Amino acid sequence: MPPESDLNRYEQAKGGAGSIGQNEELAQNLEKIVSQLGLISNSLLLLEQRISVNEEQVGQVLEYFREIRDQNQSASFPRYAVEPLRQDINIQREAMF
Repeated sequence: MPPESDLNRYEQAKGGAGSIGQNEELAQNLEKIVSQLGLISNSLLLLEQRISVNEEQVGQVLEYFREIRDQNQSASFPRYAVEPLRQDINIQREAMF
């Protein structure tokens, strides 16, 4: 008696009932795989969209803090202007005592 694999090859070559059942099973398995790949593709697409939205929001927050920093830097006095004011305040304090 030939091994099982030899029987399957013989039936496939002959076009027997065994090959029809195997072809249907193979087709069903391939359909499941294709369906699962579609789900994975959709999931990846949604994740990519969410990441893009988060990147945009982080960029907006970063720009907001840069604007605040720039406003604070432009509103502060330069060091050369602050030192004479400190000296004047110290002179006034000394005069009071």
